Amino acid sequence: VAVALVITIAGTNRTTKCDVFTLEILDRLFGQPNTLTVECFGFTPAAYNTISVAMDGTDKFNGRVMRVSARHEKLTDRVIYRLEATDRNWDLDALLVLKTTVAGTADPRAKDIVDTYASWTTTTNVEASLPSIESQTFRFEKVSAALSALADLIDGYWYLDESDALHFFDGTEAANTPDSLT
Repeated sequence: VAVALVITIAGTNRTTKCDVFTLEILDRLFGQPNTLTVECFGFTPAAYNTISVAMDGTDKFNGRVMRVSARHEKLTDRVIYRLEATDRNWDLDALLVLKTTVAGTADPRAKDIVDTYASWTTTTNVEASLPSIESQTFRFEKVSAALSALADLIDGYWYLDESDALHFFDGTEAANTPDSLT
């Protein structure tokens, strides 16, 4: 079965310039950034370039190149670049939260933090009618730390998906509930 893989770096399709056998995406949980490594050639990538990977039209990774290392391959006489990237959690923490939230359910508080400090993401996957929490004060905290603090108050979880959508929920996220085996 053929898979349509597209690797875009700095807005340009670089699929044919990347060694797909070196492509590795680590999907981490609990607000930890996902990471990507891949080797490429035939162009000069730079740190902080955007990078995305899609398979069969579905986003699998969106982020930024954090580190570029180069080595010379003698056999083909070309420079091979190893890219190390992190997902948009890095961008999420570009601004620090300075805010006092009012008491109430957790979902509008999470949406407010993201809408204020990371407006490039969407909040349509924030679960509605989450448990109530007391007023919280955030003093120059990373957005990810503020979201984690809110999630901890309701024994919940959060993550950014590959399409830059915030998922914020308690217990098990309804959309990701596995099918029964019986």
